Amino acid sequence: MQQTDQRDNKQEIAHYIAGLMDSDGHISITRYKIKKDYSYRHAIYFCNTDPKLIDVFVRFLIENKYHYYIRTRTLPKKRVLKQYEVKLVRQTDALRFLNHISPLLNGNKKEYSKLLTQFLKSRIERINSFEIKRDDKGRYLGGTKPIINDYVHNLFIQYTKLRDPQRLHAMPLPLTLQKG
Repeated sequence: MQQTDQRDNKQEIAHYIAGLMDSDGHISITRYKIKKDYSYRHAIYFCNTDPKLIDVFVRFLIENKYHYYIRTRTLPKKRVLKQYEVKLVRQTDALRFLNHISPLLNGNKKEYSKLLTQFLKSRIERINSFEIKRDDKGRYLGGTKPIINDYVHNLFIQYTKLRDPQRLHAMPLPLTLQKG
């Protein structure tokens, strides 16, 4: 009887976390510039000014062994408010987190979650398929070169269409994907 109570409680907490992500969470694929070309990364974070909500979210992450960090900043208003941002760090943890709460999300967040899950699976598969080489000081070799393929770029385009269709016309194609 006690095990079913614990399972029910964990399921309730997962629903609560999914609700927090629906309201104040951020699930996205972002593009950034490296030297002359672009690369992509995941972003999953929860922002709020209420320390109690942040505490519930962090306890959920700790119980499920997700790696995260917390950033705080003071919002520029008449009264001082602190905003807390809890961000998932590792790709594998982000994928586990999405698999955990994705079925419980609503609306666009569910669609964002599906695209980000595909993105993370392709990134993790790519990392596992390459033999990573290090120099004599233990630094990774070739770590700054972005490896972009059509699949990752198309996932980013699909995400951008859902999120902000107006932005698509001003987006240049990455150099690694340009023909000629």
